[in-house]
Amino acid sequence: MSLVSNLFQRTVRFFQAYHSLLYSFCRREKSFHLLRLPYVPFRKIIHQMKIFEVAKLSQTSEKTRLEIKKIKRKVYKIMVENFIHDYPVGKKYEFQKFLIFESLNDVIFSYNGLKTRPIKSSMQTSINDVHQFINLFHIFGSQKAISLEILSPYNLASLLYLFLNLFEVDHIDLQFDIDQLFGDYQFLLNKPWLTKCKYELVGREIFLTSEQLSKVLNSISVEHGLTLKCQFAMDLDKTILLNIRRLDSYFNPGFTLDDLKSMNCEELIIWKHSFTPEDINNFIRNWLNGSMQTLKRFHLSNALETRDFVIVLNEIAVNRWDGVRRAEYYRIGIQEFDCSDGWDIERNDGVIATALFGESSFDFLVWR
Repeated sequence: MSLVSNLFQRTVRFFQAYHSLLYSFCRREKSFHLLRLPYVPFRKIIHQMKIFEVAKLSQTSEKTRLEIKKIKRKVYKIMVENFIHDYPVGKKYEFQKFLIFESLNDVIFSYNGLKTRPIKSSMQTSINDVHQFINLFHIFGSQKAISLEILSPYNLASLLYLFLNLFEVDHIDLQFDIDQLFGDYQFLLNKPWLTKCKYELVGREIFLTSEQLSKVLNSISVEHGLTLKCQFAMDLDKTILLNIRRLDSYFNPGFTLDDLKSMNCEELIIWKHSFTPEDINNFIRNWLNGSMQTLKRFHLSNALETRDFVIVLNEIAVNRWDGVRRAEYYRIGIQEFDCSDGWDIERNDGVIATALFGESSFDFLVWR
């Protein structure tokens, strides 16, 4: 019995040693050297990984970072928000987020989710503007965006440096309190990648001066637009705003009808203003006379009562949509407007514009 027991123990020890040797051999054989892969399979793997997994992998060595950079993986949009929002009920919320949308489809999916979500505020529902309310855009649209908290200026600088040097980023939207931008985050005004940015300056109790505005416009490209959610100092040189391709302003910077007549904006959005239905009627007449040749969209929120469209269109020749002269939907960027119920106005050169009356809002859309 002892002989059998001894033999059994020796057999067990043999198989244990064999198993240990085999396991060690297999571990060596199965180790995966990612950087030894040819370009095509390496590229496929990098594209299948989550964006933050790729970012973390790039930090393992300089060689890894350089090889990943060669792949040129695309990121459609980075959104950075750092501002305090004051709600009417007296609450203040601080938004500090770094959002990543990998593709245009992700942005459209989230935008459509926000657009169809019931929101009580007419100010929000009247424009369905993809550039407004970035926080709502992320929360209500879809979890298509990848979100990180911004902990400090150094943290944001590190994130931007990492993603802009590792991936091919098409667009950057920056939404900042003016005090923050001219304070701890002033470094954002001195970077070469600002040509990719759309800026949004926040601070409804802050008065933007000509000096501050000039510093921003001298430091950044406004090719992708500028949004201003702040008030304006009395000495503001408003004329420099009239040459911005896409201007979105919460308050009227002081524009008059004569100012609008000479503007070169493609898209002008104003939320709070004092324009009357008679003013809008004169605006349309100026356009009919050949002014504002570059205009694509003019929007006023909180503009009109339902009955005011009679005054706006007074003595202006209009037509209803017939399904032949123009499309049913007007598209600008990823935004879409149903114009089937709009009023068409034709200029002498054949260009058609549609006057669209929403819930206390007005859109003037030029078909090009």
